[in-house]
Amino acid sequence: MNGLTYTLRLLEPVLANSLAGDANSARSLMFVPGGLVRGALIGAYLRDKNLSSGDTMDEEFRRLFLTDVPHDENNEAPPTSSNGKFERFKTRYLHAYPIAEDRRTLPAPLAWKVRKKDAAGDEITPTDLCNFAVRDPIEEDDDLEKEKGSWEKVKFECFYQAGETAYSSEVPIYFNLHTQRDAVYGRALEGRGAVYRYEALPAGLQVQGAILTATKEDAKYLETLLKQNSDSLVLGKARTAGYGRSKVEAVGDLSNWREARTWKRTTSDNEEEFDDELPTEVESFILTFLSEGLVRDDHGQFTLDPLPALKKRLGVTLKHEPEVPLEKCCEVAPKIFRAVEIVGGFNRTWGLPLPQVPAIAAGSVFVLKAEPEVKWEVLKQLEETGLGERRNEGFGRVKIDYYQPDTVKWTKAKAENETPKEVPLTKAAETAAAFMLKRLLQRDVDRKVLKFVREKEVREEIPNSQLSRWRVIIRSVLAQGTEPSRLTKFAAAERTKRSSAWQKMDRARLRTIGSPNEDEPSPRLTDWIDDVLTGSHSPWRQMGYADDKPPMLEMGKTIKFEANETMAFEYKLRLIDAVLAECAKENKTRRKKLEARS
Repeated sequence: MNGLTYTLRLLEPVLANSLAGDANSARSLMFVPGGLVRGALIGAYLRDKNLSSGDTMDEEFRRLFLTDVPHDENNEAPPTSSNGKFERFKTRYLHAYPIAEDRRTLPAPLAWKVRKKDAAGDEITPTDLCNFAVRDPIEEDDDLEKEKGSWEKVKFECFYQAGETAYSSEVPIYFNLHTQRDAVYGRALEGRGAVYRYEALPAGLQVQGAILTATKEDAKYLETLLKQNSDSLVLGKARTAGYGRSKVEAVGDLSNWREARTWKRTTSDNEEEFDDELPTEVESFILTFLSEGLVRDDHGQFTLDPLPALKKRLGVTLKHEPEVPLEKCCEVAPKIFRAVEIVGGFNRTWGLPLPQVPAIAAGSVFVLKAEPEVKWEVLKQLEETGLGERRNEGFGRVKIDYYQPDTVKWTKAKAENETPKEVPLTKAAETAAAFMLKRLLQRDVDRKVLKFVREKEVREEIPNSQLSRWRVIIRSVLAQGTEPSRLTKFAAAERTKRSSAWQKMDRARLRTIGSPNEDEPSPRLTDWIDDVLTGSHSPWRQMGYADDKPPMLEMGKTIKFEANETMAFEYKLRLIDAVLAECAKENKTRRKKLEARS
């Protein structure tokens, strides 16, 4: 087998969009499709050859990127060379699945089920998964008849196999919201705005894929393209919005490479061992899809049943293996565990979307019986070449097993996806980050001011003239940024003058709304103002900050913003002004009530 393997690390979130979900959202697949890697390499090929567009009539270009089987031939038996090897496809770009513990994972089979509320075990006590493709526990254990509904699909999407243990891996998701803005106003407008939710593969994730080629020379050339563009590979959608950049970290050959491991009949701790005694012919086998399958029926329509394609491909009669019927059932159900996925795409040359068609989802399992028996070597060749259409984009990858255990041990793989190394910020970036922290801190303090005003009240009526004089001075000091001495001098002058308006303000008290103790002493409003202006730890103490300390926000390990003296003075005045404004509002409410009564 000619070809290469490659490992990608995502430098930015990648949006390998699926067709499911809301129209105003985009949800990524849990892997990087082979078609995305093929598209990136087509761009690298055109740059390497100094071409503006690919020549579809060029033999090398077609051999490397475009060779696929026509849809009217996809059910025919492919031609073979003298050594019996298939030669239908020239180059195939397999999906790049996430890496767990330096191993390429695969989609979890849909035939695996676990008891509800069971969690993954550890190396010492793994959890048991039941393989429904081999046996139904309800049929074999009468005690489980009561628990017929207690089984559910496994809770992970991908895994790797070692011995008779399945190590599951969780694929993290990066969530982000985007808004549509008007090009002129620079913001969303009523009737012309929209909010989009993106769920993408996160930056830092490692994925591994493979490229199968016709010759070693093709593999060597594609390896060169990958290495030349190792730092400039861009994948998926929304590339101008901070998505898609990835880095090629490793490229290897396909020596002793196998996409899926074979289950062993005997337990072995050596995970590199495969079955030594392989059958020459088999009657029953288990077909598992490792990627989406696009197959057609006898009438040329897309179908979720692989039998028509398999019959013409293998040249034998096939049927689904039935389950053993239960006593309470009158029908025999075939052992089929499948899901449907809508597959589409976009042709950049035509500028048109590809037709959206139903496909057999990755992880689907079919238990099949052949009449007469089919040669094992033919089945392994089917495993190598795949089944169905768009195999050059990674579709149609299958695994053939003549044996699978009825119980699989399940434990979680150790997470080894490293987060990207911290990149030192430039001076401009540090300034922008500090400004952002300042704005966020101001928003938090503004909320504290509003909360304080909502929880306090002044029941006594203070003349609006007195309130206005205070607020004019406060706003003037805020606007000019002068020292607080001007405000303290004004307060001292008002206290000395002892006008009737001042005396009313001096008698007013600042009370807590809804306080259970009505007799609780409340400070005079004028004393409270003096405390805010001259007291220690003001105004953070009045706003309820922990330990009366100035608030602080941090971004990473190096950037932080702490409220300084200038900000403290500003919010002293804002807090006093907010309380006086609430008093003026209460005066207006009282007048309206008096007018309504009269």
